[in-house]
Amino acid sequence: EDFCKKVLQKKVYELRDKEGNTKMQLSFGCTIVDPPRAGLDALTLRAVQGYDHVLYVSCNPEALKRDLDAFLATHDVCRLVLLDHFPFSAHAEVAVHLK
Repeated sequence: EDFCKKVLQKKVYELRDKEGNTKMQLSFGCTIVDPPRAGLDALTLRAVQGYDHVLYVSCNPEALKRDLDAFLATHDVCRLVLLDHFPFSAHAEVAVHLK
């Protein structure tokens, strides 16, 4: 978990060889988040807001609304899609593309 948060904050990941030399540096301009029902924690939310494009997948509309309120200070909603992965149940997910 700490590793993922460090990559999110830095927006880069270095691939290294066995000797520890950097072979390639990957830079990220977008990210996908699929948080637990509680939504994003404050540290992750701040880190993700630094990305140009975010795909946020949510199973909890209340947590999504709370997090979207924060995202709308830095991003616009481009698309929103309802995902019915569990037909014949009350469960649905929502995916939001933020830019």
